[in-house]
Amino acid sequence: MQDEILVTESEKKETPTEAVTPPWIVEAKKARQLAVGNKFKEGLSRLHEGGKQATSRREQFYWWLEQARFYYDNQQVALAIPQLEFLEEQVQRFSLEEWEPTLSIEVARLLLLSYNGLPDNQKQKSNILFKGTKQEDAIKPDIKKLYARLCRLDMAAALEVSNK
Repeated sequence: MQDEILVTESEKKETPTEAVTPPWIVEAKKARQLAVGNKFKEGLSRLHEGGKQATSRREQFYWWLEQARFYYDNQQVALAIPQLEFLEEQVQRFSLEEWEPTLSIEVARLLLLSYNGLPDNQKQKSNILFKGTKQEDAIKPDIKKLYARLCRLDMAAALEVSNK
């Protein structure tokens, strides 16, 4: 009897979202709070460390996606783009569009938004898709395919990207 711990009814109650919130979401929230307090590096470190401790490729993918979102949300699109391009390669390699369509959509959406968020002197990629320039660039077909896939999978996300 002495080893039993008495728990009050209020302590037993746990909201359903708290019970199932993945660790990468919890840490991403903490990282955002740190970034708001001018502690961007500390926030990023939390996400990086979490990703290193992932126990599966799927879990690691989520950590990397949250890291890319953290970059994007903190106006660090030049850092977000390589991360998202890598994740896009993984989407293609493992056919995630079939198995994890929401992940595929989110990677495409964030990558296209990041291309659009580049400073003017680096906007070649987004200009090719949305601004109608006549530049010939090796990336043009990839971006158009990415945008076409986003249109096919989630028209609302495609509209969000094209309006930014």
